Amino acid sequence: MSSMILKEIIKVLKKQFGNKDKDKKPEEEKKVEEPSKPAVPDAPTVPPGWTAHLDVAANRYYYVETATGKTQWDPPAGTILPPPKEVKKEEKKEEKKPDYMKMAKDFHKKSSNKSKSKSHQQHGEEHEHEEEEAGSDGF
Repeated sequence: MSSMILKEIIKVLKKQFGNKDKDKKPEEEKKVEEPSKPAVPDAPTVPPGWTAHLDVAANRYYYVETATGKTQWDPPAGTILPPPKEVKKEEKKEEKKPDYMKMAKDFHKKSSNKSKSKSHQQHGEEHEHEEEEAGSDGF
């Protein structure tokens, strides 16, 4: 099936069933969900002589020993880590969009089956007519 035929069928189906995207109100179109940013972890409580710094790119804390300037990812002994935050996932109500390609293919199958059956019916009627004519001649 050529892509031109499918595009035409899709155009007809969109007219027939409506284009859901065009039916949206302007304020609905503006509501584009941004990807959720990971929650910033709470700062840990570090022992004296240490500080905790958030690495924004890694979204985790690194630790600096103030006396030496030494840094490390692992928390020093005696660090009290906060409990992890619960990430609430909002349930999205997804509107099921019509599958125009599937509808176009189904439409094409149905229309081609109808034309085939009409062709068979006409062909069968011709044979019946020929048989009647042959019967009247005595054959």
